[in-house]
Amino acid sequence: MDSSTDRSTAGGYAYIDSSFPRRPGDRAKLVSTSFPAPSADVPMCMHFWFHMFGSGIGTLKLFVRHFRSLDAPLREIWSLNGNAGNTWFVAQITISSLDDFQLLFEASVGNTGMGDIAIDDISFAQGACPGKNLKNL
Repeated sequence: MDSSTDRSTAGGYAYIDSSFPRRPGDRAKLVSTSFPAPSADVPMCMHFWFHMFGSGIGTLKLFVRHFRSLDAPLREIWSLNGNAGNTWFVAQITISSLDDFQLLFEASVGNTGMGDIAIDDISFAQGACPGKNLKNL
């Protein structure tokens, strides 16, 4: 799984290895720091790359927590389940929150130890994401 051929030649990626001692249903989480709310009239486009390959792939989810209150719950804003193929894909989500927010990636192990889930190159750009069928926060 080489991410360097698609984008940057430096750095690495985060992943969950589903082989032993992992068990079906085990989860790995990656939590961001707090982000300031984007301007109401200028949303942000979040991009990230993901790789989900193997017969036992679980689920990759992205959650957001809006800091409207101290006990703000997580809300799922994106997910993908199962084998996506042996390649890297890009996802994009328009963020137009009125509150400061936090992001959380969660990857889970599927039914077997055959497959890994990885994320890479998380970035933000000013403006809404181009294209159709995109989820907005």
